[in-house]
Amino acid sequence: MTHRPQQFTPASPPLVSHPRATDGDSRHEPHWDERLTVRVGQHKGDIVGDNDKAIQAAIDYIVRLGGGTVHILPGTYTLRASIHLPSGIRLLGSGLDSVLTKIPSQRVSLAADSDWYDQEITLANAEDFRVGDSVVLEAKNVHSDGVIVIKRRLTARAGNRF
Repeated sequence: MTHRPQQFTPASPPLVSHPRATDGDSRHEPHWDERLTVRVGQHKGDIVGDNDKAIQAAIDYIVRLGGGTVHILPGTYTLRASIHLPSGIRLLGSGLDSVLTKIPSQRVSLAADSDWYDQEITLANAEDFRVGDSVVLEAKNVHSDGVIVIKRRLTARAGNRF
């Protein structure tokens, strides 16, 4: 008996028996149990903390090593900023025992006008703001009457100036 190659038409592509991800192809999940895992915990873990900074530090570390899993151990984690989750990273909690909460948003006026080229802002009331917080700045586009939205992270502070 001779083996004939499988014939196919564009309507019936060949079967893929062992799929794998290739560059630019995100259709196939990696084998997560065979990837690096970093644990974030409030009292024990590879990275210890209870906030967005600890979770983001774990994510950034895993990214530098080529991807893997960030496992959030049981506890309540308070987010003051958004978490950036790039591709190749899996964020895994501990079921109902891992709780992520966000601080309430608030609207605060600027104490001094800023322009598009400014690298800092001065808030009228900055008592609830900390370095590391995420902020969203809204401005009016004078050309279209639309709204301009700018998202930034506060990286330095001097009084009410960030």
